[in-house]
Amino acid sequence: MIGNKFVLLESPDDVQFITDVTDNAIVFEVTDFRGTFYCDHFRYKETIFVAKGDIEVDLKKIKITAGVGFGKTTLPDGRDVPLISAVKVDVDIDRRDIDIHLHGNIWTDFASLFEVFFKGTVIDMIDETATAALNTGIPLVGNTIMTKLDGYFPVPLIPGWIVDWETPEAAIVTDTYFSIGCKGLMFDKQIGEEEPSVVIPDMPYYNSSLPQQYQAYVSSYSIDGFFSSLIEVVGIHGWVNATEVPAKSPFQLTTDMVNKLLPGIVSHYGSGLPVDVRFNVTSLGNFQVSEADEEMGGVATLTLEFWVEQASGVTEMAADLRLNDVLFKFTALVNNMDVSLNITKVNIDSVDVISDTFGRLSGLTIKVELNNAFRIGLPIMNLILAKHPIPVPSNIFGLFELSDLTLAYFDNYIYAGATPTFTGKTNKDRLSHVSQVKNAFAVTQ
Repeated sequence: MIGNKFVLLESPDDVQFITDVTDNAIVFEVTDFRGTFYCDHFRYKETIFVAKGDIEVDLKKIKITAGVGFGKTTLPDGRDVPLISAVKVDVDIDRRDIDIHLHGNIWTDFASLFEVFFKGTVIDMIDETATAALNTGIPLVGNTIMTKLDGYFPVPLIPGWIVDWETPEAAIVTDTYFSIGCKGLMFDKQIGEEEPSVVIPDMPYYNSSLPQQYQAYVSSYSIDGFFSSLIEVVGIHGWVNATEVPAKSPFQLTTDMVNKLLPGIVSHYGSGLPVDVRFNVTSLGNFQVSEADEEMGGVATLTLEFWVEQASGVTEMAADLRLNDVLFKFTALVNNMDVSLNITKVNIDSVDVISDTFGRLSGLTIKVELNNAFRIGLPIMNLILAKHPIPVPSNIFGLFELSDLTLAYFDNYIYAGATPTFTGKTNKDRLSHVSQVKNAFAVTQ
């Protein structure tokens, strides 16, 4: 027999996920694979008779079991990453449910002999070869990827933004859930990792008292790293134009209103002119999460540029201010899988006047006025933030779609829970719990 090959013809409809606590593994079991065995050329001689041709065998029911075990290994550069192993691998072909098609110079006795030979020797060979391939291939592919990534992962669509997902401990598989923890520090590739000033808190892997099947626990350490690196890679800057302020608002961006903050702007430019504000956040960190207050907070430094739209049509920067150590607190408003930030407090520590076009401004006076203005203007700021919700990724490896996001606050970490829906070929067998713990993906049954 020459030119033998075995081909799986289609994706399965019945996939079961089973936890294997002893081997710390997730076992996948597929009972309805179909396949075809091909032999391009065979020749068989019996006394003076010779049979030759090609063979095609339809294998209508193939059961494949393959487990992925989870450990931890330390790479040569000292980084800890998951170690993948293959467990409980088995390929079982139903020998009673096959169709054999022989083509060529065949006689009846040969067909009967070949059926016995195929159902015995050939199927045993296919079983053994496929099982050996899975036992070798699962760890080879998995660990090659782990080694190549080295515990780092690039953020999609944003060049240079990297996540350090080094895993100090192996994933945990129990009878009811799968969980894994990672460092979860994001950074700018050109700058390198910068350790946040906040401490890493102790966090649970899974809380059975919470109803959400998908659970994530994200520390203020990771949140701090996210925003600090976001400024470096993407930046947080933009404009608040005079036209964006609702007409009914008591605070309008005109020279008359801004004159309270920047005395002399009306006498220099005139009354009733629109003023646009450009903001640029230059530092953002020291994030904290409070369970008692149910809010998050941090400290930022930013610049504000005030641009006057003059009657001549020329727009000119009237003043450039730097706001130092701005303490802010906020909550997150959830709508399914979208999150909007709602600011509850802003307090500026000091103000530096970088430049102005109409006189000497007092940083202390501006600080007082701005703190008052922020208190009045928070509703406007929150209206603007509400128009720009942050979409939370909802698709997990193409297998699960998350919905109904829920957030909760604990000291120095937040909890995010969601409902997972299996979106693969089958929904007959679904993990009863799916969780993300300590800033990383986790699945529970």
